[in-house]
Amino acid sequence: MPGSDRLARERVRAGANPRRMKERNGQPVLIYSPRFVSSLRDALFLLVMIALLGCWYLLSRWYALSDYVQVRFFALDKLEGGIHSARLQATLGLVVAISLLYWVGWRLLRGKRPAPIVRGAVIIGGLAMMALAAYTYPVTTHDIFNYVLHAKQAYFYRQNPYLVPFEVHWQDPFCRYGFFQHVPLGYGPAWLAFAAIPAALTSFTDLLAAVLAFKWLNVFLLLITAWTIVLLRGRATLWSDLFLFMANPLLLFDGLVNGHNDVFSMAPLMLAWLAVRRRSWLAVPLVVVAGLVKFFLLPVLPLVLIVMWLRRWPRRLLIYGLLAGALVFLLLVAPWWAGGRMLAGLREGMNTYASIDSTSLFSLLREHLRDTGAPGGLQALVWPLFAGLYSVIAAAIMRAHHAEWPLEQSAVPLTLAFILLVSLHFPWYMLPVIALLVVEQSKRGMLFLFVYSGLALVYHVGSVWLWFGFGLSPGQVHLAQAGLLTVPALIDLGARLAELWAGHMRTVSGRRPWRRGGWVGQPG
Repeated sequence: MPGSDRLARERVRAGANPRRMKERNGQPVLIYSPRFVSSLRDALFLLVMIALLGCWYLLSRWYALSDYVQVRFFALDKLEGGIHSARLQATLGLVVAISLLYWVGWRLLRGKRPAPIVRGAVIIGGLAMMALAAYTYPVTTHDIFNYVLHAKQAYFYRQNPYLVPFEVHWQDPFCRYGFFQHVPLGYGPAWLAFAAIPAALTSFTDLLAAVLAFKWLNVFLLLITAWTIVLLRGRATLWSDLFLFMANPLLLFDGLVNGHNDVFSMAPLMLAWLAVRRRSWLAVPLVVVAGLVKFFLLPVLPLVLIVMWLRRWPRRLLIYGLLAGALVFLLLVAPWWAGGRMLAGLREGMNTYASIDSTSLFSLLREHLRDTGAPGGLQALVWPLFAGLYSVIAAAIMRAHHAEWPLEQSAVPLTLAFILLVSLHFPWYMLPVIALLVVEQSKRGMLFLFVYSGLALVYHVGSVWLWFGFGLSPGQVHLAQAGLLTVPALIDLGARLAELWAGHMRTVSGRRPWRRGGWVGQPG
């Protein structure tokens, strides 16, 4: 019928839902215009992007790296007026606004194909926020200055940082900006391999240039990770995925403002995820690289091997992966091995870092027992107790994994459990988990991503009041910080473990769990 054909053509032309169309006097009539609604969402997103850029611009102006890089251990508590500083209060307001705008921006982009101007805003705005974050001084942690010292010792002084602490160069002008100079390097050898890149870009005579070299390496690795996530997720959700990752406030703040080296482990980990998806033996050496930057990612390696086995990878790919992983391990370790003395220095550095109190369950209990004067033997049992608990949880996660399930469904709780139980828990340790959540994008995972990212920024700024505003003891401060960080992480971990095991129980049908091919049935 002519009227029906005309109505159908109009629907196609307008991209309208048929339920939003009606026919009046033989003519097609739109109840409302989808183009208008789409344009309104695009306009709102552009306003959100402008507001986000304004917030990051203010942070970069208030705490410009070039203004404060020569100020030893500058932090938010050193602002004029201390905890009563108007700048400090405004900073807290900015990070809250950034977190809310981030959520609104993603909601506006989700489930739609944006206009070209919006796509350009995602790319240009994301790069601009990265640049602004990179030129902001690390106002809450100063680890990046330690990175500069360790890289300078390895590639400028040509000394093994696992054997010689940096304090031997006490006359070096950079020495006053670092801490823990009395102990050897506590990061893995893959970190030193990455550090060779900024070391090649700076002469180690200008502190600002050295810090920026590390930050720009983080920018590059974040872009590599974003590209990998797009390949993993597909083109259908490309623009919302890019925004979700590139505009994430925790990634920008801890990955670029504070410049933490967890970005070094995040990039190879996500490349390993892509290799698993494409059945490439490169997955194993890439996980080895990630684990030799931050050791809490090493438990992911057996999970990857289990997935390769359950998905019936050819044995030659398994062998290639194991051989390549062993070769990468040897290449990274050999230059610093020094007849095995590297291990003693690495252990000393790691133990020093681990002595810092944090919001993990292991650290909270250890601090409580120490503050209450518990016997030394009891205090010594804390870490073995939590290590045993983690081993049980990790074994249960790997046993429950189904061959058809996405790898991140088990990797997220595996990594969360390690951070919360046997490691330190700081927001920057969660950067690889944030990348996994962006790939996963389950309803619960997205809730956790937005809540944790926002609370982590509040943790960074609001901790100034906890430390200096209420007369709290260090243990009380860490308990309050745990309320911001550890509680939501534990809730998410508990829900994931329950769902994982429930899904496993639904798939069990009498076959032995470790039989190749996994369990019979549909994943939960």
